[in-house]
Amino acid sequence: LWSCVRGYGGLFAQVALGMSVASLLQLIFPFLTQAIVDHGIANQDLSFINLILIAQLAVFFSRTAVEFLRNRILFHVGTRIFVSILSDFLLKLMKLPIAFFDRQMVGDLMQRVHDHARIQQFLTATSLNVVFSAFTLTVFSAVLAIYNLTIFLVFAAGSALYVAYVLLFLRPRKALDHLRFSEMSRNQNVLVEMLTGMQEIKLHNAEVFKRWDWERVQAKLFRVNLRGLNLDQFQEGGAM
Repeated sequence: LWSCVRGYGGLFAQVALGMSVASLLQLIFPFLTQAIVDHGIANQDLSFINLILIAQLAVFFSRTAVEFLRNRILFHVGTRIFVSILSDFLLKLMKLPIAFFDRQMVGDLMQRVHDHARIQQFLTATSLNVVFSAFTLTVFSAVLAIYNLTIFLVFAAGSALYVAYVLLFLRPRKALDHLRFSEMSRNQNVLVEMLTGMQEIKLHNAEVFKRWDWERVQAKLFRVNLRGLNLDQFQEGGAM
């Protein structure tokens, strides 16, 4: 992870800068709306209202252009990071002794390969969205404090309570994530055994047994995913 961040630090900085610009452009909208109501409508100045509307359109198109550029940069960075970390994983895997593969399930290795997409998602989307959300929260909190300090304090207390509530779910999510990985690797292993050993399965008339084995894994996966859904709904409902 650190090598990826260090290798693509310049591009990450460009994306972060683009997010900051987008947040600052969003900051202009409340003041433009206030200008329309306080000066344009109050004084019935149609030319001033048209000027502010043109300014809002310019800000909107500028923000859209920044979003397009950011998404294209993230697409290129994400692809390079995924190939890089997966290549490093395969290189490390090929250096391991043969005895390691005798005791390691194929499904576990395949699931680890699939999990590299989650690392890519974390580096190119989740982490940057957290930074963007924190910056946006700071900017609009400042705007709210300028308009009304009391409402800002209520909002700040609610935001702190929201963050504290969400942090309570980190430990259960960690345990559930490990359980989901275990069941997914088992599922991958059963599928590999079925697809690669279909001749032996048919020779020994074990089709029903293997299908039941796969269905038992699906039932366990269903229970794990249901626990994950319950956790998501409990977190989202409580947060709302």
